[in-house]
Amino acid sequence: MLLGFVVFLILAPTIVLYVRGITYDFSKKAFVTTGILAMRLEPKDANIYLNNKLKRESSGDIKFILPGEYDVTVKKDGYFTWSKRLSVESGQVAWGSPAYNKIYLLLKNPLAQKLADNVIDAYGESDNLVYLSKSNLNIIPMANPTTAKTFPLPFELNKIVTADADLNNIILSASGTKLTLFNKPTEKFLDLSAMFENGAEFGFNGNDIYALSSGTLFSVDPNKKIKNQLFSDVKAFYFQDNLLYFVQNTSSQKPALYTSQAPFSSSQVLLNNLPDFSVGKLFITYEKQIFLLADKTLYLANSTMEKMVEDISFSNFQKTDSALALIHLGQADFFDPLAHNFNYVTRTTENLNSLIVRNSIGQAFYISSGKINSIELDTRDKQNQHLLYNGTAEKFFVDRAAKNIILLDGGILKSMVIR
Repeated sequence: MLLGFVVFLILAPTIVLYVRGITYDFSKKAFVTTGILAMRLEPKDANIYLNNKLKRESSGDIKFILPGEYDVTVKKDGYFTWSKRLSVESGQVAWGSPAYNKIYLLLKNPLAQKLADNVIDAYGESDNLVYLSKSNLNIIPMANPTTAKTFPLPFELNKIVTADADLNNIILSASGTKLTLFNKPTEKFLDLSAMFENGAEFGFNGNDIYALSSGTLFSVDPNKKIKNQLFSDVKAFYFQDNLLYFVQNTSSQKPALYTSQAPFSSSQVLLNNLPDFSVGKLFITYEKQIFLLADKTLYLANSTMEKMVEDISFSNFQKTDSALALIHLGQADFFDPLAHNFNYVTRTTENLNSLIVRNSIGQAFYISSGKINSIELDTRDKQNQHLLYNGTAEKFFVDRAAKNIILLDGGILKSMVIR
């Protein structure tokens, strides 16, 4: 009894200190306050190693860590390994995963399953994809790509020009001849060739269709084959929350940015003295940040028309999550609408020709010399990156949850589950 009491008196201060996160560092010969490493994982049942020693077998916090630098590794059978060198500070919580997010592990060597042969073109929007074969138009959900809805073509078409977010209205063309609208609710193909030439740019506001042709912006009634002129001398346009934004030439020879409400009979100027350009696009985030891609230069539409990025060779604006991905001079970047800044993704001497960002899982996906790669957006220490598909991919599409990839390689449409 007396011995137990003596042991308690000796150990009690140590226990109290340990509970408070204070321990003895034998290397420094001093008591130090420990830190916590927060590891949020998907999937959750992965193993976490610190300096090659197993510390935890699931997602969660690793407590009572001596301050210092650690090699942190996450492993799970069948998945790519994640690793990064991180610093744990005294009395602080260090996030192994990006703060308030998770480390998402991707499946190692995902199987590319063939969906269709002799595919001419493909186009993805949100969680759905449409592809053209010689005789049919096919629409598939990316999460379950084997369940296709097939619609026989009334005549040969070889290009998917654009589509609305729900793939209810799909613009198709045949080189130099037919321009066609497919309306999914009615399952009708409507010939627009007499109304517009192939160079027309189409946009959507809900179920309403608009077209910019030879500098004139029209509303389009494809059933009645009627187009109504809205504004002339238009160089670019975009719809956001039922508002029309457009760039128009003015008498001062400098374009201006305007906005208009339905029925779009009048307009209001937002910005004057925009840079002149030949080819342009407008991108507007859900926080109403307006970007103008004028030829190959991106501007933030404000009082100074701030120049953001030059020599752009590729742009991809994902309207559903307001992520703008860019490739310029071999470098990939993306605009984070929450942080309001541009972020570096990667740089390579190989040919980058496509980029999709899924900020929700902290990953970007890109094609380099026909190969599909993933790279994490977290730039602390090294960025974990992986080869997902080793082939000659021409196009690829990633669903919003970043669980599925559909790609087009040499006329073969394939699907991959990546997590």
